[in-house]
Amino acid sequence: MADKPPDIRERTFQFSMEIIKYIEKIPHTRAGNAIANQLIRSATSIGANAQEALAASSKADFIYKTNIALREARETQYWIRLLKESNLVSDKEIETLFQESDEITRILGAIVSTARGKRKT
Repeated sequence: MADKPPDIRERTFQFSMEIIKYIEKIPHTRAGNAIANQLIRSATSIGANAQEALAASSKADFIYKTNIALREARETQYWIRLLKESNLVSDKEIETLFQESDEITRILGAIVSTARGKRKT
């Protein structure tokens, strides 16, 4: 039997850990510090909100908290893209982080859509 992929809470936790490690590679310039601060805030918020959704008191609360995680994932994509396009960093790892943020965004979007009952089958 193949290994089961990690659930979204574990995946977002691991993504947060990768961002925490990566932050140290961002140059300590005015722009670098500003982007690093925003990136770490939004990236770690994804997993925190996904975890909060686990303790939701209702379906509406679950959707609300998961949607917050989705918004934070989209914001994180923005900061990663800004890092890439501004050439503050230029390595393969930033591309890997961008791809992971995109996959997490898609997963969270599907979770919200399914919970709302709007998922196409």
